[in-house]
Amino acid sequence: MQNDRWARRLVVIATTLISTFITFWIVVHLTRPGWESHEYPAILVWTVPLSFLVLLFGKLSRRWFAKRTPIVRIVGSFFLALVCAVVWTFLAVILTGGYALAFDANPLFCWAVGSVAGSLLNTQWQARGAVSEKTSVAAI
Repeated sequence: MQNDRWARRLVVIATTLISTFITFWIVVHLTRPGWESHEYPAILVWTVPLSFLVLLFGKLSRRWFAKRTPIVRIVGSFFLALVCAVVWTFLAVILTGGYALAFDANPLFCWAVGSVAGSLLNTQWQARGAVSEKTSVAAI
């Protein structure tokens, strides 16, 4: 049980980081700013706190939507992830003095995609864990 919790946390953090990075890379290559972007490490560094915020909001999501239908859990976690991305974007802008707005790609869009991916994975992991717990109890 404890190992599963830590595995879920690490996978949610990695999913948030990777999906944000890939989204940033795609948007930079689609918009072609006219210069070579060197902000890939910066977007990763600034996404780490977002991934912890996604975990915190995921805990709220598990409490609020635990006994709901799967569609309610997915839609609820989707909207909580968007709130998480907006909150983190405002915090990043305040903490950097506006530098976060100067990224080569829109950070709100990239962080929204990353937080939604991490949050949905967190929601589905919870559903998978609940099913396996129910089947082990029924098997006894």
